[in-house]
Amino acid sequence: GMAAAAHAVTGVGVDLLSTCVMAARTRMLSVGSGDASQQASIVQSGHNNIVTTFYDCKTELLRKYPCAAQHVEYLETQADGGVKYEIDATKLHTYNLGMFDLIFFTFPHS
Repeated sequence: GMAAAAHAVTGVGVDLLSTCVMAARTRMLSVGSGDASQQASIVQSGHNNIVTTFYDCKTELLRKYPCAAQHVEYLETQADGGVKYEIDATKLHTYNLGMFDLIFFTFPHS
């Protein structure tokens, strides 16, 4: 099966169940989340343990990215961590967001 194929390619045994359990437990934080399309895609792919944050307030976010409305609405209802606004990524220690296994910053205009 899959594990045998992975072993043949990499030379390393792969325990797919352990890999899936570890991935499911990964708590992610997204900062500088653009229009939230990437974060919505992550949740749609089955990983809903994510907190999506924006520097802007919701009104300003939707002014900058009108298409963000559908993604934010989806995340507000489907992602365990929900959506947080007015979060300055350079001052994360000042917010009560909890601990994360993975923090990622998407640069939409680079």
